[in-house]
Amino acid sequence: MTAALALAALWLVADGGAPVDAPAAASEIATTNPAAKSGARAAHEAGLAALRAGRANDAAAFFARAAEGDPANAAFATDLGFALAKLGRRAEAEAALRAAIDKDPKRFYAYVNLADLLADDPTRWDRREAIVAFLDKGLEKLKDDRKGQLNLLLRVAAFERAVGRTEAARARLAPLVADTTSAALTPAQRKRVLDELDAITLDERSRALEAWPAPDVSAGDRRLADDATTALAAGRPEDARATADALARRHPTWERARVLRGRALEALGRVDDAASDLEIAVNLAPSDAEAWRALGRLLALQGGALEADRADEALRHALALEPAWTDLRALREQLAHRRAGLVAPTPAPRATPPTDHARALFQEAEAWIDVGDPAGLGRDLVAQALSESPAYVAAAVTNYSLTGAVPDATIAALWNDGDALWALVSGVRRVAGTRAPGALEARLEKPDGRATAADALVRPWIDRAVTLDVQEARFARALARVAVGDRPGALDDLAAYVAREPRPAHLAEARALRAGLLGREAEGHLSPELLARIRLFEDRPDAALRALGGACAPNVPVDRLTEMGIVHEYAGRLAEARACYELAAAIGDGADAASRRLARLDARLPDDLFRGVALAPLRRTAARGDAAATWALARRAGDEGEIDDALEGADRALVAASARADVADVWVPEAHAARARWAAAGQARRLADAERRRRIVVGAGLAVALALALFLRRRFAGKTLAAALARRPALFPDVARVVGELRHDVLKHRAGVLGMAADPATSRDDLRKALLEPRPASADVAAAYEALAHAAKGQGLTLRPLSREPVLGALAADLARAERSLAAPSLDVARVLALDERLRGAHAERLAALLQQGPRTRLDAHTLSDWIAAVEATVRADGERWVAPALALGDLDVELPVESAALHAIFANLLRNAQAAVASDDGGRVIVRVTRARDVTGRQLVSLDIGDSASAALTLEAIEARESGRGLAIVRDLVRQWRGHLVVHPEPAPFTKVVGACFPA
Repeated sequence: MTAALALAALWLVADGGAPVDAPAAASEIATTNPAAKSGARAAHEAGLAALRAGRANDAAAFFARAAEGDPANAAFATDLGFALAKLGRRAEAEAALRAAIDKDPKRFYAYVNLADLLADDPTRWDRREAIVAFLDKGLEKLKDDRKGQLNLLLRVAAFERAVGRTEAARARLAPLVADTTSAALTPAQRKRVLDELDAITLDERSRALEAWPAPDVSAGDRRLADDATTALAAGRPEDARATADALARRHPTWERARVLRGRALEALGRVDDAASDLEIAVNLAPSDAEAWRALGRLLALQGGALEADRADEALRHALALEPAWTDLRALREQLAHRRAGLVAPTPAPRATPPTDHARALFQEAEAWIDVGDPAGLGRDLVAQALSESPAYVAAAVTNYSLTGAVPDATIAALWNDGDALWALVSGVRRVAGTRAPGALEARLEKPDGRATAADALVRPWIDRAVTLDVQEARFARALARVAVGDRPGALDDLAAYVAREPRPAHLAEARALRAGLLGREAEGHLSPELLARIRLFEDRPDAALRALGGACAPNVPVDRLTEMGIVHEYAGRLAEARACYELAAAIGDGADAASRRLARLDARLPDDLFRGVALAPLRRTAARGDAAATWALARRAGDEGEIDDALEGADRALVAASARADVADVWVPEAHAARARWAAAGQARRLADAERRRRIVVGAGLAVALALALFLRRRFAGKTLAAALARRPALFPDVARVVGELRHDVLKHRAGVLGMAADPATSRDDLRKALLEPRPASADVAAAYEALAHAAKGQGLTLRPLSREPVLGALAADLARAERSLAAPSLDVARVLALDERLRGAHAERLAALLQQGPRTRLDAHTLSDWIAAVEATVRADGERWVAPALALGDLDVELPVESAALHAIFANLLRNAQAAVASDDGGRVIVRVTRARDVTGRQLVSLDIGDSASAALTLEAIEARESGRGLAIVRDLVRQWRGHLVVHPEPAPFTKVVGACFPA
């Protein structure tokens, strides 16, 4: 027999508080009956002896003979029922016990044995309402028997506990021990009640920790869940929600899909929907730490005072499963300020309203029914009300109570209204138990669980209500399926019931029924690990540790060692937790979970505890890719000053942690902060090392560096003429002037005599005088270069020393060599002739190339148009008259060897002068002309001319006489500076004269 029957045999409490055997107690009552027959009494005594000897078959036979000999003896019938129950003959045992109750309704022994028998009856789920009602009647009949009533009360609570009605069972027992000063209970009785209350709590906790059967999820759907997790981590909650929606529709009882959808909905701001999904997830998988964490954080951060208690409970569950989540402890402390005992209102159920006339008919019918309905008028009025309003649920239930039937029109009217159809089901089932005399007893006489007529009637209505998504109909159908032996179907309905709403009304009963269907309802046999987990959920770590057996030791199983570590870590005893984890990790088989927990603990241990820990377990765990172990090793490297190793390890750990977006690692913020510190320290160290090396290098090579700097400065300071021209084109006129003078005076005339050195008729004195007087030709080159250096300095440039100038410096050097050769006692003709060849060849070419580096300004129509527009703007701004110039551009795409700014200034002043000349003449005209020509030497010239029709005369002499700085004087000076010449000549009508600037092309 079950433990419940054992309790019946051993825990019946007498007035004095001492336990006695149930058959012995029954025998005691039987012997007080003077009407008992001696044969029956003898058979009964033999039955008791056989029962004590463990021969239940013989005992049952003796008790049956005693009952036959004395049919009125309630004690004999009770003992017979007890023996039959021990043999598993439930139907016969129930009949015998019911017969004992009929014989003496005020004896409690038959009641308590019947309650024990029914507590583990397979049909108890379908019959629970009737059974509780029957036992309540027994309590009423035993109101004058304090001992009997207490014992039956305990059995009624035990039965309610067996069918999952733990709250009802607690409500029966709690008042008995609420008043600690009351003398209503003896100490032994009080202990018995307290033990039963604790067992109820353990039942609730253990069943709440059992996961519902997981659905069969394909590999493709699991990959979709991974994709949704990645999308959530990447900040795409809408994508994650769409995927999670599809997964939840395909697998309503898959807790991972619920968690994913809950987190996505939270990210989208739909807090209530998110909380609903997460509540369902923790119902389906109560050991899913991530689901509890997500629910607790959501309710704590987004919920109000109503959710504060539930948020704290969820956070406590998450911490019991993962004590390493220390951030949740701070969140629980914040919740303490918002706790309040408010109750949310419950919305009223929806119903289909009848017509006013139907209501009136029904009220009149009830009045007739209350007085017995002698003429059947009440029944007719109910039929009329239903004829007018077929969906009138209350009238349909009353009609069933009178006729045993429900009109087809009512079923048709309610067929698409789930709530109303369920109300009809509930009403008919309620009436079916009390409709006729003896109906309750009739239900108890069917221990095989065969459906009543009412059950058969409402079965299709329940199925339809489930189709219409009525929550409670699922639980009712699960019970119906249990009654017909359909366990898989019942489990499916129960799972759908739990997955439909966060906290369904019959959640505790559903869990208890699940335990029975899965064969896990043995009472009082919780494993130490499960009992410890329950105590931890109750926030009682010391009780959890006692359940596990105390201290960690090498001979303790690995699972228990790990659970001990969890308890110590939850209680904040980190050193003890680490010792347990380390022992478990060293065992080998099944130690992976302990190794991971050890790594997570080491990752957050205080410095004083962490310094002495062994690294071998961490290295083994890190080799398997564990992020926390990798971080703990990096942390140790950082503490020991191995900054590079610490940085490398921190990077690996953070990358591994970021890849698991649905896992919360509390060490990650510390790792980020430490990595930043290490990076800064490493940078400072590298800078310090570099500074030391720099000082060594600077100190050792300061003299060499200084000498090298001086040498380089002397060698490369200043710019060559070519570079100076590229940087400052305005320097070109000075360079061109010097180059022209050197080519004409030095190369042509003075150095040109060197070629005559081979002629014997040439006097050496004549050669020396030509090259050395009045001063050496090399000195003329040096003087000319000095003048260029002065001009360059005026424009912000420094030229190289003459010795390093590649053009004029080389020229001066070769002239100096020729001068030294002529001054020598004997003339080296070959050397002089070689120098002469270089002077006439390479040096002449270099000077010509230097001239080619002068600025070039391309003159085209677009440029002239821009310049004319600029002059027009200034003329009009001065309030003067503007005459649009005509253009005569015969060959307009030429380059002039003039800097762009200088050429623009020449053009602007010429044009402004022409505009001023014709300003007073209404018919005045201006022309701009660009022409090409050749001078008498054959050089090609480009002339920029501007003519006007003014009658005032203008000559070149007049322009030459003008003071510099204004108008045509500026043009004159610029033209000369850039190696051009100014021209003034008459022009045929309608023009009178042209003023132009002419430059070599």
